[in-house]
Amino acid sequence: MKRYSLLLILTTAGLISCTKNRSDDSGKNPLKLKFEQVGKVNFVSDSSKYTNETVHCIGRFKDDLGVHYIKVSTNYSVPHLYSKEQTETRELSVRMYDSLLYDKKQVQEYHDQILECPFSTELYPIKNSILITDLDQDRIAEFWITYYKSCSGETSRLRPKNIIVLLLKRNKQYILRGKTAITEHEEFNSEGSYELSENFSELDDSFSQQAVTIWEDYKTGDYK
Repeated sequence: MKRYSLLLILTTAGLISCTKNRSDDSGKNPLKLKFEQVGKVNFVSDSSKYTNETVHCIGRFKDDLGVHYIKVSTNYSVPHLYSKEQTETRELSVRMYDSLLYDKKQVQEYHDQILECPFSTELYPIKNSILITDLDQDRIAEFWITYYKSCSGETSRLRPKNIIVLLLKRNKQYILRGKTAITEHEEFNSEGSYELSENFSELDDSFSQQAVTIWEDYKTGDYK
């Protein structure tokens, strides 16, 4: 009887010990959701087609998959002085790279363009709009950036501009396309509007809510 009681005590102690160890293993430190801007980085696999890019930002963030680099840039071109069609073209690019030992391998690329606009063009990332989150707490970080876009003439001040919220997550792109609110002239008065890409339905509601919150922060046009 004594031997049986001793065995039962040791078995119970072992179960308690295992449970405690499992609890300790699952309690990982929270992610440091920080985007760190860095200097010039050699992206040898950069697929940029342009030689006159303006680089607005290069930075990195970290999650359980490793270190990820982001490069945000724009390109601008105008026709020759004597061209019959005086139009402007702009492109915005957001590229993500995974950090390898001696290289930064490009894993994702996003582009938006304004092609041959007969008026003045605007296509720029909004300063300080980059956000790193882990809304679903899967320890895989989500990258957000917001930019504005317009092709307009002299009445541009009275017309809504496009505000785009971009989410990069697990090699997928999710987009909110919104408009700024205009209140300066009764004829053009608008409270703003937005539309979410269909694939937001794949995600938890917290992602669409975050996208709308970001758009609301910039829909007044106070974003430069």
